[in-house]
Amino acid sequence: MSGTKGRLPCLLLASALWLAGPADAGAAARIVGLSPDRGPAAGGTAVLIEVDESLILGPVRVVFGDRPATQVRRLGLSILEVIAPPGAPGPVPVHVTYGLWGSSTAPAVFTYVSPAPRLARVEPSTVPAGSDDLPLSLEGQNFTAGSGVRVGGTLVPSTVLDPQHLQARIPAALLARAGRLDVRVTDPILAGGTSDAVRLDVLNPLPELTAVEAPP
Repeated sequence: MSGTKGRLPCLLLASALWLAGPADAGAAARIVGLSPDRGPAAGGTAVLIEVDESLILGPVRVVFGDRPATQVRRLGLSILEVIAPPGAPGPVPVHVTYGLWGSSTAPAVFTYVSPAPRLARVEPSTVPAGSDDLPLSLEGQNFTAGSGVRVGGTLVPSTVLDPQHLQARIPAALLARAGRLDVRVTDPILAGGTSDAVRLDVLNPLPELTAVEAPP
């Protein structure tokens, strides 16, 4: 009887190890849930990951591209909460390594998005109506190679000088009439978004006195 009792824990341990053993190479575990599947390039997004196999035995490691997540928490037999590490804008594969044999899931995809551009000021901020093409300097933050400049609803030619400075050219056709023009920086690549508007005022020229004639 005592021998049977002694063998029981060994049998249970052997069964557990067999269940946690490496899966066949053609049947790799899959990530069946990744939510959200995108977040800022600065990292910090709390991501829920669900795998179609148990993660209860052995260590668990989650890698975004080539960067391991430093905060991984089990929420159930097959669900993890992970804080995404920082990454470069763009899609990266996500792998979960788990179990006593270091099994790895097939990859899922997480997309790092660029931070939204911020526009602080434009120079000049006023221009006379009827002006020729206007060179416009823009200052702000988070400008990238994909950033563009919209004046009203029109995309105008622009050049990114650095992450804080842009140079644009406003066509004369947009300056023909007096009014307010809203200038925005857009970054549609990887859902970077659009900045708040900064105002460019197109003003009627002041009246100019050129001559005075006295009545005869």
